[in-house]
Amino acid sequence: MLKENGATLTQRLSIWLGDATDGRVLGLYRILFGLFMTYQCLYYYQAKFIKQGLLAPIMLFKFDGFRWVDLLPEPILQGILFLMMVAAILIAVGVWMKLATIYYGVALSYFMLLEKAYFNNHIYLFILLCLLLAFTNADRFFSVRGNRNFGPVIPRWQVVILQVQIAMVYFYGGLAKLAPDWLLHQEPMRTMVTEYFGYKSEFLVYLLTYSGVLLDLFAPLLLFYKPLRKWVLIPLILFNGINSQMFDDIGVFPFVMLGSLILFFDAHELPWWRESTGQNAVQSGKGPKKRSNTPEGKTTPGLPPVTAGWVKWVLGGYFVFQFLFPFRSFLLPNDSNYTTIGNRFSWRMKIDTREPEETDYFVRRPDTGEEMQIKIENYLNPVQIRLLTTDPRAAVDFAHTLRDKIAIKGSTAAPIIKAKLKLRYNGRPAQYFVDPEIDLSSIQYDAFQKLDWVIPLK
Repeated sequence: MLKENGATLTQRLSIWLGDATDGRVLGLYRILFGLFMTYQCLYYYQAKFIKQGLLAPIMLFKFDGFRWVDLLPEPILQGILFLMMVAAILIAVGVWMKLATIYYGVALSYFMLLEKAYFNNHIYLFILLCLLLAFTNADRFFSVRGNRNFGPVIPRWQVVILQVQIAMVYFYGGLAKLAPDWLLHQEPMRTMVTEYFGYKSEFLVYLLTYSGVLLDLFAPLLLFYKPLRKWVLIPLILFNGINSQMFDDIGVFPFVMLGSLILFFDAHELPWWRESTGQNAVQSGKGPKKRSNTPEGKTTPGLPPVTAGWVKWVLGGYFVFQFLFPFRSFLLPNDSNYTTIGNRFSWRMKIDTREPEETDYFVRRPDTGEEMQIKIENYLNPVQIRLLTTDPRAAVDFAHTLRDKIAIKGSTAAPIIKAKLKLRYNGRPAQYFVDPEIDLSSIQYDAFQKLDWVIPLK
């Protein structure tokens, strides 16, 4: 174990994480986060998410391993969403924050697990931020419940866990862009720029492609390095601002990322607190620092006693999982970008474009060979239909449902279900996603096996 000044690096890190820091930034972030989550609930109401998104389709596409998550009756679903709104407001005002964040995170997880067509990285991030906030004392600052004379300090680790989570989003988003399509062919940015601006601009394509990957990869380093972190603000504001305009399916995500930037600054660095940081506030970079000299595992006097051993183990296990899980695609036999198997929960964001050209299903009588095209619009909503050209497992699941729903008069044999799913991937010529001659209703898949019925990307 490396040692410095008589202490191991692990001991020095533990002391640093336990040091006192100004908690007002965390309180301000809690308010912003609560307001953003309130907006998210309002969006669900406006989009009629429950009625049209969950109840109208004949089936819901479940995540592997979570098919047991059942759809509850509409009144209960509406009640869950209403309580999410209440929880978001409680987070913002700082009342029952821990309970509110846990409820909001669990409820949002439930909605996400009901239908994987609605999965988005920002929904996953909101869930994780809710659960991490539950470990903090962010409700002791700028809250209705008040500070109760605990002072303006919290242990540094309560801010660091949120900083690390935000940094991972950027870093893994950058790693996902280290692919031939992005680096060599400037896709999907080439297609996106042409569609958004209506004309081809090589300058914009190269600027957005390479500045995007560099900013994602180096943003965490720049944000944690104090002399440079204020200089990364402008490119990150532009980056998230452009994302909010170019993509119509990421909602409030860019603004949550912008609001999260305050976590990387000390209170006295923010303009409205620059001149007055409070007599008892812990300053970083101004005046003498107050460092903790207490033994490892002890809390600084006056700090909330939430640095118990079990917290360290839980958060340690959490971050080990978060660091390793995005790499699982390397253990799977199928192209994770093309098939999206192993792609979710990995911060692989906006790394491809898919332009469906055909999404047709056909039912064939096994005895006569007579074939009939199915109007899938009568069964699925537009978001689910798009999933059929994104995840081949969804194409099979829908075929199984059709087989069970459709009865052929005069035949006791199950119908044969075929599909013509053709798409353009990252500017390539259109090609079929799955074999159009195979009976999808007869397929049983396993994510750990090669899906031979998926036509390889040309």
